[in-house]
Amino acid sequence: MLSTDSRQYRFAYEICSRSDVPGDFPGVPSEDEWLAALFMPGDTDAFWQPPEYSPRIYLLKRDRLLVYSHPASHEGLFETPLNALIAVELQKSLLYGVVQFHVATASGKFRYCTVH
Repeated sequence: MLSTDSRQYRFAYEICSRSDVPGDFPGVPSEDEWLAALFMPGDTDAFWQPPEYSPRIYLLKRDRLLVYSHPASHEGLFETPLNALIAVELQKSLLYGVVQFHVATASGKFRYCTVH
C-alpha cells in the first residue's frame, strides 16, 4: 500500500488493485469486490491551505456506485445502488468540472480539475 499523500498527485489514474490506492484512503475494499475504480486528485495548487475539493476515488461495483472522498475533507462516503440513479450530470469549464449523481433522495456533487 502506498503511503504517499494523495494531494500530491497531479493526474487521475485507473486503480487496478488495492495496492494502487493511496495510503491515506483507508477503507477502500480490495479489487475482488469491484469492477472498476478511478482515482481523481484534489485541488493541488495551494499546498499551504486545505484543498478546495478533495481527492476522491470513484468505485463501481456490480450494483453500486461509491465515491470515497479524502478523509481530511470530512465529506464521508457517497454510495448509491445503480438502479436508484436517476441521472448523471457533467459540467465542464476551462478550469474545473463537476460530476453530479442524482438519486431520488439526494445528489452527490463532485468537483474535479480539468487537467486531471
